[in-house]
Amino acid sequence: MMGLSSYLLLCGVVVVVLAREDHQKPRPWAGKTKSGALTGENKNFWLQKGEDELQEALNLEPNTNIAKNIILFIGDGMSLATVTAARVYKGQLAGNSEGSSAQLSWEKLPHVGLSKTYDVDYMVPDSAATAFAMFSGVKTTGYTMGYDNTIDYLKPGSAVNATP
Repeated sequence: MMGLSSYLLLCGVVVVVLAREDHQKPRPWAGKTKSGALTGENKNFWLQKGEDELQEALNLEPNTNIAKNIILFIGDGMSLATVTAARVYKGQLAGNSEGSSAQLSWEKLPHVGLSKTYDVDYMVPDSAATAFAMFSGVKTTGYTMGYDNTIDYLKPGSAVNATP
């Protein structure tokens, strides 16, 4: 069995080998001059950007009124990876070659939340079950809606004992 010091030494050797010049990832922009937008994105730029966004969030006046309406924008199938791809694509369409610094319209809203949805028996849920969970606050069995998780898929008789 390999000891911790041997393991760390092996990891160090692997890092050194992978860092050699002939193991670098190809970069299509290698040797090209950075665009004007990228040259200013140094440490000070990012620290200031973080400070500005934090200050903007802290300066938001909380709305303590009773809500008249609530609007849910439900992006069915929009994982974080899909949203990132959309952001990059939007940035690239605007002429920024790397694109990831673009901002999507809902990312500018003052209050945004994420909801982790899945069925009680499936990690990749269907839309009916997740819509029911968002509407009722109760997760259900995959491919069903209107009942809690005691309903059985394709067993109508189980509705007798399930909680609607």
